[in-house]
Amino acid sequence: MTTFFMGQVDEVRPTSRKNKDTGQITKYATVTATLETQNNEGYLIKATEDVQFSIDLLGSLQAIKGKFIAIPYAFISTPKGSYLFPDDNLKFTVFDKNPLEVKK
Repeated sequence: MTTFFMGQVDEVRPTSRKNKDTGQITKYATVTATLETQNNEGYLIKATEDVQFSIDLLGSLQAIKGKFIAIPYAFISTPKGSYLFPDDNLKFTVFDKNPLEVKK
């Protein structure tokens, strides 16, 4: 199953991770995105995610700071548990305005 995380791009930065076994360093473009909404009772709800993309996308991701992004996530359920992770097989979508905003 595919689901999406929607949020406003707050920050885009280069990051790296070192494989403990091989010592190999892998570089990523990390996007911090925040969804700000209200629940049925009017209380503020915020969800923030840090999502890693290929370092090749760093420049194009930095260009969308302040815009809204929909990031596809794959949800799988196995006998050992359920997992949710960014789906590399699908592309993210960028919006100038929050597409979930409801006008009153």
